[in-house]
Amino acid sequence: MPGMRILVSTLFGAATAILLGAVTFIFPRFDLFSLYTMPSQWLLSILGPLIPEQLRAWFGDGPPAGVGLILTCTLLFWTLAFGALHFAFLTLEKLAHKHRLRAEHK
Repeated sequence: MPGMRILVSTLFGAATAILLGAVTFIFPRFDLFSLYTMPSQWLLSILGPLIPEQLRAWFGDGPPAGVGLILTCTLLFWTLAFGALHFAFLTLEKLAHKHRLRAEHK
């Protein structure tokens, strides 16, 4: 069922993104957190113009709004990345299983 695979992959991607963020925050010596948040710069340049002005005004200006946007974009990017990898893995695994079943029946 592809809908269930998408849901499982999305949940796996979100859990992995949050876990990766926690690990990078725990080990500050290596400055992994800046590498973890780096894709948000790219994503903010795409999503920034799409955010309505009323929503920006509701959140207010300043550091809290910026940190919120950076973390949201970071989690969105890594959730999509890890979720897509997990979905591809599940799909390839299912195809390999079908192929093995066909080979056994011949």
